[in-house]
Amino acid sequence: MAVWSSVDFSTAWTEQRFDPEFWQPTYLENQHVTKKWPLLGAHLLSTQYGLSREMNDAGFGIPIYRMDEIEGLFLTRPEKYVEITDDEKASLLLSMNDVLFNRTNSTKFVGRTGILKDNVVAVFASYLIRLVPDAGSLLPEYLAVYLNCPTGIKLVKRRAKESINQTNISGSEIRKVPIFLASDKVQRQVAALVDEAATYRSKMIGLYIEAEVEMLDRLGWAKLTQTQPELWYAEAYGAIRDAGRFDAEHFHPQFKRLREHLAGLGSKPVGDFCPMPRRGVQPVFIDRGDVSVIDSKAVRPGSVEPSHEEKTSLAFYNDPKNTKARVQHGDVLLNSTGRGTLGRAASWLRHDPAMADNHVAILRPHHRSCLPVYLALFLNSPPGLAQSEMFQTGSSGQLELYPSDVFKLIVYLPANRGGKIDLEWQQRLADKVFGAADAKGKVRSKMREAIDLVERAIESQVA
Repeated sequence: MAVWSSVDFSTAWTEQRFDPEFWQPTYLENQHVTKKWPLLGAHLLSTQYGLSREMNDAGFGIPIYRMDEIEGLFLTRPEKYVEITDDEKASLLLSMNDVLFNRTNSTKFVGRTGILKDNVVAVFASYLIRLVPDAGSLLPEYLAVYLNCPTGIKLVKRRAKESINQTNISGSEIRKVPIFLASDKVQRQVAALVDEAATYRSKMIGLYIEAEVEMLDRLGWAKLTQTQPELWYAEAYGAIRDAGRFDAEHFHPQFKRLREHLAGLGSKPVGDFCPMPRRGVQPVFIDRGDVSVIDSKAVRPGSVEPSHEEKTSLAFYNDPKNTKARVQHGDVLLNSTGRGTLGRAASWLRHDPAMADNHVAILRPHHRSCLPVYLALFLNSPPGLAQSEMFQTGSSGQLELYPSDVFKLIVYLPANRGGKIDLEWQQRLADKVFGAADAKGKVRSKMREAIDLVERAIESQVA
């Protein structure tokens, strides 16, 4: 059904917005109320753009936050680094409770906002804006929640400007977004919920790290990494021929030492306890779909977080041609395409239907040899990711990890005193990962509580 709206020219002139998207009827609902709200800029001390500089993943320089490290309400752990001057560092260094706003990307991602609740030394990229509120009237936690609640998202997206390739909202435009300033009491209640969520998030991270550290300690990772990397090395032609590889990176001695070390501990290649991994399919997305689609961004250490927007239909899921892409409870999902996330793995711990896209491989290990959650933990660890790097192929623009190479990854499966695979130990580590997943559920619960509290306060004004 067609919809339309009309506005006076003087109104459009005042806003300096003549694009029809800005005047959609959905944005004009309750405008009589939002017009009475103060503009966000009146309660911001500053809006600051981040750094535009080439990044690296080799650890050179200082960590830098990107849009990908905004998850839910929080800034997570930066995965890229950037080399900067002392003056730039002094200007752009983040502080506890800083709020970062994503200003440019697709319409879906513009406006994504997170708050920093960790003690980290890091800066932020140019497509992010640091919003510094006047804490006397606007708490940073409340600001982050408001920009993540339905009303805040709607008012932000209204001010975004679309072009052919991307959508953008400038610092001056974000300052024009109306904000509902809840009472000091409500703002403090929201802040308390955010702090509770941050506490659960710290517990989640801590439990996962505990599991990984225990595994690395038992396999002797610290001793293995004491050797200085070689500046040059040589490989026999026969080894090159047998591997079917001619790239020098594949034959780096550090990879060889790692695999020999793991093999000496009674480890096994994935192919010994897992059927051939299957890649998913290119999904057909629909609005309000019933089936989650798991892509490379959804697979994160310890959990799988599919997008709420990108879903497909039950009909597509039930199509016999797509059987190979169906995900079962306990499957291990492995990112097999892309940069930065290649080799990242997690176990699907839910029971609702889901499909993997064509960038994700599905592994279904035999439980008598390797528990799924333990397998994902190992693949995500330094020795697992190092092997993914060893077997990756492709160019700098598109890296691949083929199922036949996933088969060759050696997994640490230590034996117990009886000489059998120590499944009890695997289970103990898996329980820590389950505990981390449970804490993550509590993070989500507190976040929803905070958002609902803000929305209820807004509804009481609109009604």
